[in-house]
Amino acid sequence: MSAALPAAAIVTGQYRALTLYEAAPLDCGTVLVPNDAFAPHLTAGEWAVIDPDDNEPVAGELFVIKVASPHDEAGYRLRVVQLRSKGYRFGGQDERGAWRPDPEDSLGWMMHFQLIRPRPTPRFYATEKDALANVSTWTLCDGPLQTDGMRRYIVGRVIGVVLP
Repeated sequence: MSAALPAAAIVTGQYRALTLYEAAPLDCGTVLVPNDAFAPHLTAGEWAVIDPDDNEPVAGELFVIKVASPHDEAGYRLRVVQLRSKGYRFGGQDERGAWRPDPEDSLGWMMHFQLIRPRPTPRFYATEKDALANVSTWTLCDGPLQTDGMRRYIVGRVIGVVLP
């Protein structure tokens, strides 16, 4: 796959764990980064490069997931998340309909992400600094999900960034 070999990679003085591209490889997609939740690796206004063939969950890696959203015209929203794993005791219904835990722990996945929302206020801001000071950051997570369930959300792994 050509995504493994950076095409037109950029070298900068910034600390980055992701490959920097002038343009995304042809077999990859991009998603606009909405905020600085994953800085310095991804910052607001950059385009995250997504490998759509890599949907195997890996703890600590950044992925783009597809989540249902009634607020979006398409009915879904793409979101950059970091995956974390932990042992969980999942379960299910037995033949009588009663919930029973699995006999052993299995791997569960949590998706961590941030939303940055303006705080409600009746006034206008005199400066951009005042406006930026009046936002709230919500750190959210979703899960736990078993590995097969997590794969259904994943659009692809973040492998790099296209600088604006």
